[in-house]
Amino acid sequence: SIFGQFSLLAIPVNLVAIPLLSVVVLGLNLLGLVFWPIWPAVADGFWQLDLWVLAQFHQVLSALVNQWPQALISYRLMGLTLLAASLLVGLWLLPRRVLPLLFSGFLLMPILWPPRADAPLWLRVLDVGQGQSVLIQTAQHQMLWDTGSAYAAERIVLPTLSAYGVRRLDRLVLSAPHQQQMGGMSTLYAQLPIEQVSAGFEEASLPIQPCLAGQTWVWDGVLFEMLAPWVEVTTAALREQSCVLRVTTAPNAAGVQHRVLIMGGAGQWTEQMLLLLCADLKADVLIVGRGRQAADVHFIQAVQPQYSVWSLAKISKATERQLDQVTKQVAEFDGQIDHTLQHGTLSYGLGGIQIVRQAWRDERIWLR
Repeated sequence: SIFGQFSLLAIPVNLVAIPLLSVVVLGLNLLGLVFWPIWPAVADGFWQLDLWVLAQFHQVLSALVNQWPQALISYRLMGLTLLAASLLVGLWLLPRRVLPLLFSGFLLMPILWPPRADAPLWLRVLDVGQGQSVLIQTAQHQMLWDTGSAYAAERIVLPTLSAYGVRRLDRLVLSAPHQQQMGGMSTLYAQLPIEQVSAGFEEASLPIQPCLAGQTWVWDGVLFEMLAPWVEVTTAALREQSCVLRVTTAPNAAGVQHRVLIMGGAGQWTEQMLLLLCADLKADVLIVGRGRQAADVHFIQAVQPQYSVWSLAKISKATERQLDQVTKQVAEFDGQIDHTLQHGTLSYGLGGIQIVRQAWRDERIWLR
């Protein structure tokens, strides 16, 4: 649960690595230390041999990782799953006959089948730092909106997808040609089966379907609408050709629909175009765009989100002033600002009687 990864090669590799490092490598190092005061040339010989052994060992490790990348399993123990795992370890350490070992079968259930909160639509804004990655899940489908950087895709996105039971993606959307949003594209494509890739730009290395305003599809009663970019309207700024998505749930028991607006890499130019072209932009959750000077006050006022969500790794003075302006604006319609820098990964369950909000750091006091 600390590193979020486990390799199936760990046991056989450690059977070799532990004696190699503790006997051979440490032994050569100590021999060099003994000879260094009386015969430095011999000591250097021992240390050079030590370095050669380590270099060969690292080459073998690299070859194993490249040959069997599927051996690396990402995971994340969460909530009840972590509690069950802790109790299971405690049970195995108890003296015999205190509790029957068959009891451990009940503790294995939340580990093998972790619980998932019930909602027609889950929106998870991953804490990828100065980038963006959003996991969208319906009952039977899952889509990833942006991948974050290459580092974030490997260390954060893949373990998080595994934790939420995502073994394949129905669609991967790369909203804008920026490394903080699509840098992990190759990593995701190599590790997960992806049925379709959409983007607001061309990429020769992948079979990509362009995002275009007017594209719609329905998953499990949830409506997805691409609002931008437009074929008829172009701009020199690549960021302003970003994909923009609106997601609408089916009416709940009270006849209310929840709506999400994801702005991708779009900035104020796209926001102004949406204000001109869309009669109704209101949404319950707004994923603020990462384009230059995104989240204009007038645009926020038109959307009137209950939650305005920002992906942040740090807050500059300009961003702080912008957040202050938006905070004052959303206060007029009882909205609130959420950002990953403060709350970590943010999850929103929509389509039920009310919106369910979960924040990773809020639920874990030691991370605040």
